[in-house]
Amino acid sequence: MKGDFVELKPIAPRNIQGVNGIAIPTIGTGLIKLRCSKGRNLILRDTLYAPQVALCLISVGRLGDNGYTRTIDAQHCCVLCNSKIMAQGACEDRSLYKLQGGTNTVEQANITQTTPSLETWHCRLGHVNYATIVEMAQKGLVTGMHTDLSTLPPICQHCILGKQTKKAVLKMRQGERVSGILDTVYSDLMGPEEVVSAGGAKYIMNLIDDHSSMMWIYLVKEKSQAKEAFIEWLAVSSIYFILLTTIATSNGSSISSLFYIVININHYYILHSLVASQQKLYGHLWVIVNYIVVR
Repeated sequence: MKGDFVELKPIAPRNIQGVNGIAIPTIGTGLIKLRCSKGRNLILRDTLYAPQVALCLISVGRLGDNGYTRTIDAQHCCVLCNSKIMAQGACEDRSLYKLQGGTNTVEQANITQTTPSLETWHCRLGHVNYATIVEMAQKGLVTGMHTDLSTLPPICQHCILGKQTKKAVLKMRQGERVSGILDTVYSDLMGPEEVVSAGGAKYIMNLIDDHSSMMWIYLVKEKSQAKEAFIEWLAVSSIYFILLTTIATSNGSSISSLFYIVININHYYILHSLVASQQKLYGHLWVIVNYIVVR
């Protein structure tokens, strides 16, 4: 049979003589592996393929040509290779020996297939809206888009995070400006930052003049160094004969206590003002200043 061939190639048709002198046409030649006892394979090379023959006839002489040893008596036949029994059988009618072999095993694999759910298509299509997927599936807008619509899809956490927006920072100033330079300066100490500067600073002290919106930035390694940075800034501003009138810090911040110590110990004539939220005035400026420093 054709299914017994491992390799098969066509040849020019030719006849072989069968039982009772009948001519049987052959159209191919190839290699057959017969599964015999104990899982051994009997390999038959240059085997002729005759579609009209229902049995596999093996020539005893061809077995010898392929390196097999055979022992035959009136009742039994045995085929050996390297002293190992490959196949054996008993005599049937018309002096034919029927070899006993095993059942040929067919290689196979089990394949399971499930209908993709809404969640699966949602991920495959780049997190498209669920309603769009349902419309595509119900109206047949895409060929072969089988979709399981029996279950509700879960909430996609990636979409929630990706579509979140930041609350806009005020772009316009609230409240009136002071009339003179350094009449009021707002200050804050930020940190410790995750990204340390090249000099090892982890804290950022910001000073913003309410009248001119002039900004000063001091990078300090520790909170305690903010006091020296503030004194240095006061000395620089006094060179231009401009004296600070009011320093404003947020209520409860660590820098407010440092400024209080500096002002009282050094007897500066500076008013220390505490505000509930200085970002009402300069919230957008804090964002810009700290972004530039960290980057």
